[in-house]
Parts: sequence; structure tokens; C-alpha cells
Amino acid sequence: MIDYSKYELNHKELMLVKFDFNFKTKNAIEVVFNELSDQEKIDIFYITSKFPTISSEKDDELYWDIILVDTEILFYLENILVKHNVEYVISFICEQYYKKSKKLTEYLITQIDEYLEKILDIDKVLDRINEVGLDKLNKFELSYLKRQSKI
Repeated sequence: MIDYSKYELNHKELMLVKFDFNFKTKNAIEVVFNELSDQEKIDIFYITSKFPTISSEKDDELYWDIILVDTEILFYLENILVKHNVEYVISFICEQYYKKSKKLTEYLITQIDEYLEKILDIDKVLDRINEVGLDKLNKFELSYLKRQSKI
């Protein structure tokens, strides 16, 4: 079991994903959260409070979550959904963050930028460039590098 309270996302594997569900926001608690084990509820609380995330807010819209994850967290979240037979569609939307798309809220973009400031430093990004080359950096590393070059 991972101690999510101390876990930091692996910057080499960062992904911004959107989970779309086939139920209304107002029904999310009955459909999913009442089915979760106590440990799953605790884990999800830590994940959604520690890592940048936003969720649908309007009761009458289909429920969705957008969250910054790495491979391990994504695998864990998908396992929970599969275990509880929750139907979902996942979209990888890193490009929307990188281009600062209007489809993402300014709040989420700021959350991601602040999180990256905590887990990245220029040395990590430069080491990564030495490992894989500039053209292989992920959108989050590129965005961080771009912001640092403006300082």
C-alpha cells in the first residue's frame, strides 16, 4: 500500500487525464462512493486533495473528474473503477494544459503550475534533457522550463 500523504508524482510520467462517467453529478455519491471500502475512500481523499484536480459541479451534468496523475496513481484509480464496475471513458488532455486551453479552468492550470514548482527544479529538468533529449520532455516539464526561462 502506498502512503499517499507522502507520495509525490513521478514527473517523468505525468499525465493530465479526464474521467467521464455515465451518471449525473448529483448521483455520484450513491453510484460510486457508497460502494468504496474505507481504505479506498481514504486513498481517494489523499489523491484528490494532494494532486491537482477538478470535478464537475452542476448537479444536472454528467459527472467528470480531471486529475494530474502518474502511471501508478492512474493504475490504482482505474483498478478501483473496474473493481466496482463503474463505466468510464478516459481522455489524456496534457495538450490542453500545455496550450493553456480555455477548456481547462485557470484554477486548475494554476494548481498544476504550483504543484510542478514543488516537485521540479531546473536541475531535474536538465538531467532529464541529458537522459532523453529536449524533444522527449513531457508537456509538464516543457511548461516548467518555459516558465523558468522567463524568470
